[in-house]
Amino acid sequence: MNALVHKSISLAVFGVFYCFNMFPKIINSFLHESVFNVIIGLMLAFTFSGGRFNSGNPLLFGLSPDNDFHKKMERDWLFHSAVLPTIAVIIAPYPIIYLSAFFYTSHVAVDLLNTRSWQGTQYTYIAVFLTTVLFYTLVYS
Repeated sequence: MNALVHKSISLAVFGVFYCFNMFPKIINSFLHESVFNVIIGLMLAFTFSGGRFNSGNPLLFGLSPDNDFHKKMERDWLFHSAVLPTIAVIIAPYPIIYLSAFFYTSHVAVDLLNTRSWQGTQYTYIAVFLTTVLFYTLVYS
């Protein structure tokens, strides 16, 4: 999927999760404090859901898991998994870190739907799937 599809999905998820209070408690508390926090949340969802850091187009700018590995079958499993967001949430349990990690992991979760875009064996896919499940279990418990 390209960056605009990832961004569209993430912004739709943000809207639904915000309206129905489906985010983890720490994120819901942060977002419902002020409108300014909702704007920050939208910016984080937009930035961490896809795109490239060096993009000249503002709509395609982002900090996605596969920034350096955008070609099919060239994704590094460590960066394109939920290992780093899980570590970030454990080390720094702040709402902004949670939001960033949530949408970074959401990008990975959406990419799990396309099994042909992964480098490695089926075990790599399983490992990435398990790290994604671990992340969501951690933030919702």
